[in-house]
Amino acid sequence: MHSLSLRKTQEADLDYVLEAEYDDDNRQYIIPWSYQQHLKAIADSDIAHLIVQTETKIGYVILAGLLNLNQSIEFRRIVII
Repeated sequence: MHSLSLRKTQEADLDYVLEAEYDDDNRQYIIPWSYQQHLKAIADSDIAHLIVQTETKIGYVILAGLLNLNQSIEFRRIVII
């Protein structure tokens, strides 16, 4: 059995992230972001932009509101391919 893990998205991962967004199975459910929008999210301390992986990358997730005073988190985006 493969274990699932999350790690911070790096700029080097963004080609994969964009490919996942434009995958035929995902494209109809999300509005794709630009490279720059993802890069900005990676740098934002209020956002967790994370790669989902087993032995290989299988998707990504974006969580927002890390600095929210009410301690509530927004699942902004989940893309699995």
